[in-house]
Amino acid sequence: MPSKKKLRHILPAALITITAAFGWWLSDLLSVKNLVIEEKTGPIPLFSMKNMTATFIDDNGKKKYTLIAKTMHRYSGERGTTLKNLHLIQHKTGRADLHTTADRGFLSEDQKLLKMRGNVKISSKKNIDSPAGTINTDTLEVRLD
Repeated sequence: MPSKKKLRHILPAALITITAAFGWWLSDLLSVKNLVIEEKTGPIPLFSMKNMTATFIDDNGKKKYTLIAKTMHRYSGERGTTLKNLHLIQHKTGRADLHTTADRGFLSEDQKLLKMRGNVKISSKKNIDSPAGTINTDTLEVRLD
């Protein structure tokens, strides 16, 4: 059996060796060698918003239209703005507002052309769920003057 003096010299070396071996094993276990990062294809938005509402007014300060969307992504340049689950309310002086809903849409960079696609529903009634006066289509382009 080794003496206490020999153990004092051997024990620190053995502990360092064990710690180094355990550290290597632990670092290998916790490493991210197989990490896969999915790269998004396509443009990256300048900014995004959830539950967006924007009201546009005319030169006299009266509401022209209101645009509501669950999700909005604004891109740079000609890529414009993409919208999901959108609702356009066109305010008409002296008449009922015109309501248009769609699954998705694209608003041009100059905000003058709105292209709506997927389950487009147009209603001139104040209650947009009323079947009377409702038009259904798959695509619609609206000039926002």
